[in-house]
Amino acid sequence: MQAAPVAINSTDHSTEAQLLHRRNDDMTEKQDDEELGIDMSEEIERREHSSEQSNEMVSRLFNSVNKLDMRRLFVLFLVSYILWCTFFAVVLMLLSYIEPTCISPYEVGADEDNITFHDAFILSWTTFSTVGYGNVSPQVESGIPNKVNDCIIVGIVISLEAFIGILFAGFSGAILFTKLVSMQSIAHVEFSEPICVELGSGGPSKEKPCPVVTFKIVNMLGNTKGGEIVDASLSCFVITRHYNRKSRRSLANVAAGIDVSSNGENRFSLGSGGRSSSIRGTLRGFSMKSGSTTSEGGGPESVTVIQRTFDKANLRTDTHPFFELDWKVKHDLDETSPLLPRWLREEIKDNDGIWPSHHYNKETIRSALTKFGKLILSIGGTSQSSGASVSGRRVYLYEDIIIGWHFNETLEEREDGKGLRVDFSALNCINECFEGSGEAIEDYRDKRKDKTA
Repeated sequence: MQAAPVAINSTDHSTEAQLLHRRNDDMTEKQDDEELGIDMSEEIERREHSSEQSNEMVSRLFNSVNKLDMRRLFVLFLVSYILWCTFFAVVLMLLSYIEPTCISPYEVGADEDNITFHDAFILSWTTFSTVGYGNVSPQVESGIPNKVNDCIIVGIVISLEAFIGILFAGFSGAILFTKLVSMQSIAHVEFSEPICVELGSGGPSKEKPCPVVTFKIVNMLGNTKGGEIVDASLSCFVITRHYNRKSRRSLANVAAGIDVSSNGENRFSLGSGGRSSSIRGTLRGFSMKSGSTTSEGGGPESVTVIQRTFDKANLRTDTHPFFELDWKVKHDLDETSPLLPRWLREEIKDNDGIWPSHHYNKETIRSALTKFGKLILSIGGTSQSSGASVSGRRVYLYEDIIIGWHFNETLEEREDGKGLRVDFSALNCINECFEGSGEAIEDYRDKRKDKTA
């Protein structure tokens, strides 16, 4: 018996095709939406980056101008003002030849068809400074019958100059205000140039267990009434560089410690005798640019990474309720000092906090001191006269240390015998702690001269 033929419904095929087509359309639309979202996010990121660059440029310009002293700042404002007025005077002078009746000097017998540069400059500076027009002013209409857009070009230029003048006045006022505030917040103090390391004549003892690092600060307004600094406080930080070998895989973990040079790039060697690669450290991380840089030693590639550490140095007295004249700041080279290596700190700790006697000499102390990059001594407080918060700082280098010397006294009696005054000339005067204890003063001067050269 022959089987009956199976009938194929064309409607089912049509429905499946429509569903498949609709599904493809949905997937395509979803992909388009994702691509559009990616494009929009990239556009937003690009605009944000452009805005950050613009803000950074304005901030750098503002900071650069704010660093100028008052005399140079005044000269800069004066020259800028004259240049702007001269520029628009030249533009108005040229426009007077195109529209001679749009700029009118209100003078008896004046030739309105030909204004002079003097007239154009008067119109320019009165417009730029927005003080109001005098003998020379722009005209609304040229006076010529049936002429369309009378004096519109002159009106646009005058409006633009007035707008720039308002911005210039606001910008100048903001800079002057910031400058005055910053000047008022400066602590008028003077730090000693050398850092003295004082030694006891009898060697280490319970009374003087360790060498003492000393600084000297004088109040430059101490000899005048109202120049005191109330609730003064000091802080001392030591910045030290460390050189570590890191594999390329672990660079991402130490990116925050990379010391970036002024141009944003440092050069590091890869492996022993390998070719060099460039590492760029930025606020957002770092990127490594390299070609075929393989280590000739056969091991994993590595780089020498410069890391900086910030350690606080404890001071004996870091607060002063009423800093009036001078302040002798002391830091003990004990088991907590960041100026000493770990092995020496542990040896001092094992010796009950007393410096080992066989290390208590200028040669050993010099060789044991950590060769730091910078030592920053900062002071803050409140001005007695203005009531404003004031601050100051001094950055010392390793070459500023001299061992075996101490500071002379900087106080002396007043001429009328009423109280004490500061002898500012004695701030950097030092003497040996005892005979033969100090380093040669000539070597100290030569080291500082070579460092500052």
